[in-house]
Amino acid sequence: MRYIPLLSLLLALALLAANCADATSPPENTDSFATSLSSEIDGAEATTETTLHQDTSVPEPTGTTTTTSAPAADNSESDFSDAQRSRETADFIASPAAATDPKTISVGASHSCAVHQDGTISCWGSNGYGELGNGVTSDHADSAEPVKVLDIADAATVVTSGRHACALHSGGNISCWGNNENGQLASEQPDYSAMPIQIEDITDATIVTVGALHSCALHQDGTI
Repeated sequence: MRYIPLLSLLLALALLAANCADATSPPENTDSFATSLSSEIDGAEATTETTLHQDTSVPEPTGTTTTTSAPAADNSESDFSDAQRSRETADFIASPAAATDPKTISVGASHSCAVHQDGTISCWGSNGYGELGNGVTSDHADSAEPVKVLDIADAATVVTSGRHACALHSGGNISCWGNNENGQLASEQPDYSAMPIQIEDITDATIVTVGALHSCALHQDGTI
């Protein structure tokens, strides 16, 4: 309603200007002009009042919420890698009936070995590098059943790794077999040995351990 005084002022100015511009005009012309202008002002006031009373409230939210879900992670590559590693490390499982008296057991990348109570050793799994120590080596000589390692009857423990294995004898000697491409058997054997090779100059070992491409032993005096 603050616009009404302004419109009234404009009306008064318009009437004054009309009287000054045409003083000789008949009074009825002035009244006609005033009536027309008053009608226009009344229309403007009605429009203004309608506008001021319009509902300017903000519509309330309808309660509908749109959410965007993150795409599911693609684990197909990870699942494949896990399955591949499982096949590499667990292709062969020992028959429970074939190794009922193990004293120690060790699992390599693709083969496993166990020491029996009588000091003999059985191995099973991949045999491409002579990892089973049974004198045979080829991709077709793999075994899903334990086979006896040759020439060992007094083993205290056995350790396996990527493609080779070593046994600690009860007297402190060490014998190793399998892959020897990096000298992990401590032997002049060129590439591998399918039979255990006793390491020279080690007769007082207390612990033996093997890595993928090397072997180590701890002597009684604490040296390695």
